[in-house]
Parts: sequence; C-alpha cells; structure tokens
Amino acid sequence: METIIERRGRYTLLQTEKGFAWCMNDRIGSRWYWHPMTMQWTNRCEYSASVEAAAVGFDPFTPERTAEALMNFWRWREVPDQSRRPLVHHEA
Repeated sequence: METIIERRGRYTLLQTEKGFAWCMNDRIGSRWYWHPMTMQWTNRCEYSASVEAAAVGFDPFTPERTAEALMNFWRWREVPDQSRRPLVHHEA
C-alpha cells in the first residue's frame, strides 16, 4: 500500500513496504518515478531505503518544464513485456 508522505506541486513522495520514491504524473496521466542512481525519470519505480536516498539528484522545487526535459523524451519507453515503443512528446 502506498502512503503519501509529502506533496510538492506535481511531485509526490511515496512510502511503501519496499521503501521511498518520488513520483509525478505527466500531462497524459502516466506516472513517472525519480531514479536516484541514474538521476532521470523512469516508468519503473526503484525504491530507496530512506527519504534522503530517494531524493539524490532531485529537487522538488525544479520548474516543471525542466523536470519534463529530464524524462528524456527521445529515449525508448520501457514497458513490462520488454517490447519497445517510442514516447510521444507533445509541446504545450
């Protein structure tokens, strides 16, 4: 079960039995998770043992346009069945 620890604008700090993670929803409703080791947004959650570890390289006060740029729209999106499909980037 997810517990919301904190909200900062569109960013949410979650806690589960596996640990802590920052997440956000993009404009089409997909959920993205901050990956502290690669310092980018991914669609696969990697939980951290502490709030501090979950926030490595992440600033919840970063303007949203900058955060979306960190999602690397030009990369392929990972999906559970290991197939690949490109992300579609829509300019606002």
